[in-house]
Amino acid sequence: MSRYGPPLMVAETVIFAGSAAGAGVAAGSLAAGSAGSGSFCACSAAAAGCAVTPAGSATLAGSATSAVVGSGLVTATGSGSATATGAGSAGSGSADGVSTVADVDSVVVPGAAISSACAVPARVAVSVSADTKATVLRARRRAELLIKALMWKKCGHKITDAPAKTHCDTGNCRLDHEVRPRGNAAAFTGEYPGPRRAPVQARGALVFAPWVVTLLRVWKRVSFVGTFALWLVVVGVRWLVPRPVGIADNGDGWRMLCKLGLNDRARVSEMGVQLFYAPAPPCGSTYVSSQFWIDRVAVSIGQWLGGPPGLNLKLVGAIGCVLVALGLTVVVHALPVRPWYRVAAGAIVALVMLDSAFFGYFTSIISEGAAFAGLLLACGGLLLLRRDGLTRWFGGGVVVAGGVLAVNAKSQTLMVLPLLLVALLVLALLDKRRARWVVPGVVAVGLVAGTYALQSTGDFANEEYREINAYHAIFNSIVDGKHDTQRDLADLGLPPHFAQYIGTTWWSQKPAHTDPDYPRYQSRISNENIIDYYLSHPVRTAQILDQAASDMLTGRPENMGNFALGAGQPDKAKEYRVPVLSGITGLLAPAGLFAAVPLWLLVGWMGVRALRRDRRDLGVVVLFLLLVGIGQVPLAGLAEGIEGVKHQVIALFATLLAAAFAAISLLPTRRGEPEEPEREPATEQFAIPA
Repeated sequence: MSRYGPPLMVAETVIFAGSAAGAGVAAGSLAAGSAGSGSFCACSAAAAGCAVTPAGSATLAGSATSAVVGSGLVTATGSGSATATGAGSAGSGSADGVSTVADVDSVVVPGAAISSACAVPARVAVSVSADTKATVLRARRRAELLIKALMWKKCGHKITDAPAKTHCDTGNCRLDHEVRPRGNAAAFTGEYPGPRRAPVQARGALVFAPWVVTLLRVWKRVSFVGTFALWLVVVGVRWLVPRPVGIADNGDGWRMLCKLGLNDRARVSEMGVQLFYAPAPPCGSTYVSSQFWIDRVAVSIGQWLGGPPGLNLKLVGAIGCVLVALGLTVVVHALPVRPWYRVAAGAIVALVMLDSAFFGYFTSIISEGAAFAGLLLACGGLLLLRRDGLTRWFGGGVVVAGGVLAVNAKSQTLMVLPLLLVALLVLALLDKRRARWVVPGVVAVGLVAGTYALQSTGDFANEEYREINAYHAIFNSIVDGKHDTQRDLADLGLPPHFAQYIGTTWWSQKPAHTDPDYPRYQSRISNENIIDYYLSHPVRTAQILDQAASDMLTGRPENMGNFALGAGQPDKAKEYRVPVLSGITGLLAPAGLFAAVPLWLLVGWMGVRALRRDRRDLGVVVLFLLLVGIGQVPLAGLAEGIEGVKHQVIALFATLLAAAFAAISLLPTRRGEPEEPEREPATEQFAIPA
């Protein structure tokens, strides 16, 4: 067992020829065809009985070990056939070898005759035939590891740790390494003594003790669990140290609490986070949100732990931390970047997830936290869809779970569903192998079915709030008292005396729906009437959208505190533990659309760039999130009317997460791994120059 893994068994018939210093092979070449037995032997000047028959079989009288040590000619047995030619002169120690390998699971690297002093490098050309570019590049990686292992075995030193430079296009790939290959893995099966310390003169060699190698191998097998545990610690510290943080209820929490039987009328809103909700008389609510299921799980866990009946928001926060850590783990392991760059990539995504503008929602009774966690999981699952085997199916399951969580967080996030389905369609179309369309199709069906099942548990798409939202859009956004009020009311088909209700909400002490004339004009309080107004008043619509963009960049509502009640903090106090991104956008908030539009254009350009530079999975994720962010601005800004900063927080989250993935697309890809597997009918050539 070598430090580079177990020896690779041979599944092709390979023969190599060459010469060793002082051996003196007169002809210096050997040609062989396929033999009936499917095997060849290596021959050398030091071993007697070497002959080539007309049928192309070669025999060797002597031990294989002496043949390898004496001349560097190697032997491999298996099924199939291959040819190799070699030529050299006595004492030169140079040789060429060519092999054909069809199965990536059994890679064979040509051996070469070298001098006994291990001083002359050899030029080895490997021709690998495979169905896909991904298979060919995996073969290249395994070939490189085998060359390193053979060099260590024969000469006691290895290639320096400088990374290989691989130049790939449709026709060929080239690995720039100066190597000294020795023999073939099959010749050393059962003989390899394991790693030993390299000679002093071998500068740049990095030698690990056996126990370190064992630990690294164990970590590779449990790296997903280890990464998850590490992120869970980071997220937990962010949440709890020095005290727990969340975000206060803005008054919408009753919709969740009623369904749980916990709607305490004496609950405190906005001033701080109420961490526990005790049972209360039941009340009716048909509001549909995936946050309800998170709260329900928290109630069940609290009962299982023996706590008092009710909802403990600390358990909700713990579930939120688990979802965030899981999402970060999936994203980090799915990113097609080099391992060391994954640290930077994970930090970039974590800056968004742990930002002070978003993190508090994971410990809250309101539903934005479910949307954040769901979007992160869906993006990680989309990145995993480029993989093969069970990993691909696991990614599909993550997309379904995260997508259902995000789509059904609240009524304004239902627009995520068609965008997510389009992202799946694009990923399928970018993959030329139709057999791989099965997983995206199954995921799409799962998303639609899960959304339908969840929406069927209550008021479908929360239609009962359509009139309420239209009321707020009219009396808090369109007719705001700062413009031509009477003209706006006339254009909306409302009476002049309705101007007295400017700034009221549906739940105010004297709202418009208590006016005796309201039934006559109730049909005008509708989305259809509002849309007609926006289409006929483009300037006023642009002003409202500009305010919506400003609310989005602001990020943090002033009326909602982040600390628990009784924590010794002032009412509505904010936490600023990770204010990096939201702090920057907050400075840009007064610019409104003049800041948001350039940001969207920049992120969009980077997403298209990723698509055009074979970073297709990242490009799809970036554009998906960008469209979610852009779509949320008019949806919340034109249709809600109140609490603009809170309602635009999903737009800001999606925009910043898209920017994070766009930045990650600039990092170097993992060496030897393509972004999108493609079928390649031609044979890939890998050259390792001397």
